[in-house]
Amino acid sequence: GIGVAGVTVTLYDLTWNEELDTLLTDASGSWGSEDVIIGHKYRITFYHPDYALTNSVQNYTITEAAITAQTVIASAKESIPETSAEDFTYAVLNGTYCQITGYTGEETAIRIPSEINGYIVQSIGNNAFKNNKTLTAVALPESIETMGTGVFYGCSALTDVRLNEHLKTIGNDTFRSCTALESITIPAAVTSIGRYAFAGCTALTEVNLSEGLTTIYSYAFENCTSLEEIRLPDSVASLGARAFYNCTKLSEVNFPLSWTSVLNSYNNGTGTADSDSDYQSPFQGCTALTKIEVPEGVTAIPKHAFRNAKVEEVTLPESLTAIGNYAFDCSSLKSITLPDSVT
Repeated sequence: GIGVAGVTVTLYDLTWNEELDTLLTDASGSWGSEDVIIGHKYRITFYHPDYALTNSVQNYTITEAAITAQTVIASAKESIPETSAEDFTYAVLNGTYCQITGYTGEETAIRIPSEINGYIVQSIGNNAFKNNKTLTAVALPESIETMGTGVFYGCSALTDVRLNEHLKTIGNDTFRSCTALESITIPAAVTSIGRYAFAGCTALTEVNLSEGLTTIYSYAFENCTSLEEIRLPDSVASLGARAFYNCTKLSEVNFPLSWTSVLNSYNNGTGTADSDSDYQSPFQGCTALTKIEVPEGVTAIPKHAFRNAKVEEVTLPESLTAIGNYAFDCSSLKSITLPDSVT
C-alpha cells in the first residue's frame, strides 16, 4: 500500500507514566524513535483526523533488540472540503488570532478554515454551533487549541467529528445531546474533558481516549446509554463524581494506574466532608458494571471510587497498600479479598 504522511505518533512511557515524544510519519508513512529506554513499557498511539486507522494503539516492552512496530492500516474518510471563511462569524482576539463565534452557511459537512481575513483561528467560542440541527460533519484545523462551553450542544445530526492534534481541552457541554454521534477519538494533546461534555450522546458506542489525558470531569459521559466499554488511559489521575452516570450498558472499564482522586460534583477535590453526597463514584448508575479488576502496580484506591456503584466483585492486587474512605461503599458488593499488603 501507499504510506500516509502526517499521521501523529505518540509514545507514552508506561513505566514512568509520562509522554516521551510526539512524531509525524514521513512521506512514506515511516517513523522512528531512538529515545526509548530498554526495559520500559510504552504505549504507541496513531492518529489522523481524516483517516480511519486499524491497530492504532500498540504496547511494547523495549529490549536490546530493535523493534519494528506493527503496520497500521489507514482508510481515507469521506473528503470534507474547506468551508468558505465568509460562512463564519468571528471575534478578533489580538493582532494575530481570532475565535469562531458562529456559522451562517448552509453546508452540512464543514471544515473550519485555519485563517479568516488574515487572522489565525485559535479557538471556537461558547455555543458557536449550538442547536444546529443540520450539521452532520465537522473537521477542525490544526490551529485550534481550545473550545468553549456548549460549542456543539444539541447538534442532533452530527455523526462525524474530526478533532485536531493541537486541541488541548474539551470544554463543558461541548458535544452534549449530540444524539447521532456514534464514535469519537480524542487526540493525545487533550488533557481534560469537561463537565457534561458528552452527556446525552445516546448513540455513542466507541470512545477512544489517548494517554496524556489526566482529568474527566463530573457527568462528562452521563446517559451515554449505548456505551458498553471504555479504556481509560493510565495517565488519568482524576475522575469526577458521576462522570459515567447512568451509562447503563457499560460493563467493561479498566482501572487507570494513575487514578488518585474523585472530584465532587462541582469538580473540587477538597472543601467538603468525605460523607458529603456530592462525592459519588464516577460509575454510579452503571448497572452493568459488576466486576472491577485493579491491576498490579496500583498502591491505593481513591476515596469514593465505587461509592454507590453496582459493583459486585472486586479483584485487588498484591501491590495495594491503602483503600480510601467510602471507596467500596456499595450495597451490591458480594466478593472482595483484601491482600495482606493493605494496612
